[in-house]
Formats: sequence, C-alpha cells, structure tokens
Amino acid sequence: MGESHSSYNYEGSQWALAIDAATPAASYRKDLLEKNNAELPSTWEDIIELAKKNKVAVPAIPIDLLMNFYTFCIAHGKEPFQNEDEVIDSETGLLAIETMKELYSLVDKKMFNCNPIAVAELMSATNDYWYCPFAYCYSNYSRTGYAKHLLYYADVVEYSGKKLRTTIGGTGLAVSAFSKHKEIAVDFAQWIVSGEMQRTVYVQHGGQPGHRSAWTDKDANHLTNNFFKNILPVMDNGYVRPRYNGYLHFQDEAGLPLQKCLMENGNAAQTLKEMNKIYQHSLIQKQPIAAL
Repeated sequence: MGESHSSYNYEGSQWALAIDAATPAASYRKDLLEKNNAELPSTWEDIIELAKKNKVAVPAIPIDLLMNFYTFCIAHGKEPFQNEDEVIDSETGLLAIETMKELYSLVDKKMFNCNPIAVAELMSATNDYWYCPFAYCYSNYSRTGYAKHLLYYADVVEYSGKKLRTTIGGTGLAVSAFSKHKEIAVDFAQWIVSGEMQRTVYVQHGGQPGHRSAWTDKDANHLTNNFFKNILPVMDNGYVRPRYNGYLHFQDEAGLPLQKCLMENGNAAQTLKEMNKIYQHSLIQKQPIAAL
C-alpha cells in the first residue's frame, strides 16, 4: 500500500515487510451527520465551521500533532527535513503552526490527552462528536458490531485546493538475525504478508493489511463498510517520514513544544526555534548503521 513496503528499505536493504498499513484519514458518524442535515466536510474551511459547533474530535497528543505538522508544512508548499540546518524554513513552519492553531483552538481541551484510539472510542461510544479530520485509522471501528456506533472513513479534505498529505504509519514484520529458527520464521513471515492471507484470514480476524490486494478486495471492503476503498487514496498520497539514525529522538521530543504552543496559544516562532534545536540535537546522534 502506497509507500508502506518501501518505507522499510534502508541503504539498499529491505529490513521488514509491511504487515499493516495506516495513515491519518477522516472518520465520521454518518447517522449523526444525516440526522442533523450536515454535509461531510470537503475543505479545511468546512472543518473549522464544524469545529465551531464543538462537533469535531481530533487526537492531539504530541506524536500525532507532530505528524500533522508535517502535513501542514506540505500543505504550505514545502516538505520538512530538506536540509540539516532546520526542520523546515521559518516561513513555512510558522504558517503550518498558525494553521493548526485555527483548529486546535476550537476543539475540546481533552483532545490533548487523546490518541487516535481514544478519539475513535469517543466517537463510537457517544453522540458528542460527528467528525474527525485526521487520525491514524483502525478498520475495527468500521465493522458492524465492534462498537456501539459505526464509524465511516473517508478521504481527507482539501487545503487551498489540494488534498492534504498525511504521514504514513503501520507496522513492519522482520526476522531477527539471532533467531534459532530462521527458516521457519521466514516461511511464516512470507505466509502472513502474502496477498491471499492478507485479504482473507488477516482481514477477517481484525487485521489492517499492508498488502494492496486486500485494500481493493470486494469481500474485505464489504466486511468493513468500504474502509479500505475509501481511504486508499490517502494511503497512496501519504508522506514518508525521514529514517536517519537519530530521527526517533526528534519524533519523541519535538511534539512537546508544539503541543504546549497549541494548548496555550503560544508563540509560533519560539516553538519552531525549540523544534529546530531538537532537530539539531537529533542530527548529532547520527552514526553509520554498521557502528551500532
């Protein structure tokens, strides 16, 4: 799916197989939108209007905010991590943060304690929220009988006439070089990520496959109310985060000042300065893989 497989390719070697694929996509309560004669948002402006009515839920813990920061940097014309001087140029970074403020200043403050699963639980267990603009998605919530209320999933909205690009996640499956049963482990890995397995048993038992054939499979989509079909365009348009040694330090830390800024309507320039400092520190940690 999209860049899921290639995202595990590093310096000419394939380090894992994509057993699971995910990226932030929109979700909504179809019943509540219909009951209130409301349209599914298609633009950023639509989201803001719905947020003003307190009907938007969105994960806002640091890691999710950081992934969305990448999205809004791209929306304003630049991909982050293009050089080693700054995570993003000042003009683009400030625009991204100010755009995020438009939404996060309107949503319930409890969202700053919610990850994507918590948001899906809020939306499927209560009638408080109608729509989520972007959250890492879980096909379970689109399956009849899994939760109190069914969630439907959809493509993300347009910003300034272009679809937002969200940041690919997912899970890779690898075999340890220290395994005492390498051949058996490799056979299992090959089986579990195969197209036939992924679009049948894997999907049927709650999995969210990494194999494209499962996302286009008629039965898999029937089971999940077209979850896979509806967000396939989001996956295909997804952004792959950087994979330099040291990046995880940035990912662990850089969302913290961003969250503080969005929670407190803080200074965007100072926030970007702090994020750049964390970025510089992450680059100092870079070492050749062979040295680890």
